[in-house]
Amino acid sequence: MEDHLEYGASVRTETKSYKFRKGRQYRCIQMSHQELDSLDIEILEYLMTCGPRNFAKVARKAKISPTTLHYRLKTLSSYFSLKFFTNIYHVNLGLKKAIIMAEAQPGQEELLLKCLKANGFWIYLAPMYGAFQGYVGVYTIPINHTEEFEQFLNELKNVGVARTVQHIWTTSLRRVNLSGAWFDSESEKWLFQFEDWIKEISGQSTELPYTLQDPEQFPILTDEIDVFILKELEKNALVSFSELAERIGITPQAVRYRYSKLLKLKLIEGFEIHLYPFQNMPFETFYFIFNFGSPEKFAKFAASLLNKPFVVSLGKILGQNSMIAFLYVPLQEFKGFVKALSKLRALGWLQNYSYVHLDLDQDMRQTFSYEDFKQGSWSYNHKEHISAIQDLSKPTMPENLEKSMMP
Repeated sequence: MEDHLEYGASVRTETKSYKFRKGRQYRCIQMSHQELDSLDIEILEYLMTCGPRNFAKVARKAKISPTTLHYRLKTLSSYFSLKFFTNIYHVNLGLKKAIIMAEAQPGQEELLLKCLKANGFWIYLAPMYGAFQGYVGVYTIPINHTEEFEQFLNELKNVGVARTVQHIWTTSLRRVNLSGAWFDSESEKWLFQFEDWIKEISGQSTELPYTLQDPEQFPILTDEIDVFILKELEKNALVSFSELAERIGITPQAVRYRYSKLLKLKLIEGFEIHLYPFQNMPFETFYFIFNFGSPEKFAKFAASLLNKPFVVSLGKILGQNSMIAFLYVPLQEFKGFVKALSKLRALGWLQNYSYVHLDLDQDMRQTFSYEDFKQGSWSYNHKEHISAIQDLSKPTMPENLEKSMMP
């Protein structure tokens, strides 16, 4: 039987038919108003590694009774909305992931955001600050349309809403789940052991999970029903098979079979809960890009981050010994982190790095563009995307600006 937990609100939908467009946007960053203890962290870690449906297995791993586990989860859900999400391996949907960093023309930040959203294949957008102001975006683009997407990004500059646009093609952004590796169970405090981290890198394995390796191909291993199921699981990992069956019009047994198939095909990477664990510690969020001199140094550095509590997700930049990392670091620990990076450069582990600040108060997220998957392939309307940003930005286009300045 399927273990089903009723913690956190389910996501409302507008229609029961998977053939129709439904809301894709959802919120997932969560803050607890209570400090976590070592057992809380252990439970959340096992829920992510075992899966939130494997309730009995989680209890066995944590060496507690199912009753205690239920009590703990209810207590946690009183501190914050305990929602579980599913990580989708977009590669096996025939989708290639792009990270973009768009610098807005001064005063055009809102217009830039509208233009970025004109291409519905975005899955994450957030304001960024640093050397310049603009937006970071994550897009999942059909593999046969990557050149058209790059043209879309260039058009943002041509129409005058963006000064610069950088894009990086990456592997999956592998989620790094909450771990107690740096949590001291005696003091019940987080200890940021950056010196120990530096020492442990050399002993790390060079074998990385498939999600941090360059894929050989981008196959489409699903049909429309699978795509709909994945979209719903992405928003709510605990949506029941019965509920999915009712929406789609098939039996719960058929949904269970398809769910098992999606796991075997590695379309489901794992599960996550977005939670900032460092209570009473103001923090900043960043996208870091790290560059390395060899595949071995990249692999060992990446492996060393897979259990660090300040790491949200990691992705390999395709074809390079480089990584993009989404981090949230307590302000009081940021200086120590940067010092550690400086030492790693001096020791030859790290060539260089750069970063931008993100504003999570204004970030937005949505599922992959499931409604554009029809009859086994992706529909990508490049002309529509270009036309949309041209219409949005007509007042800012260079030729129109020149006319507005004429006496």
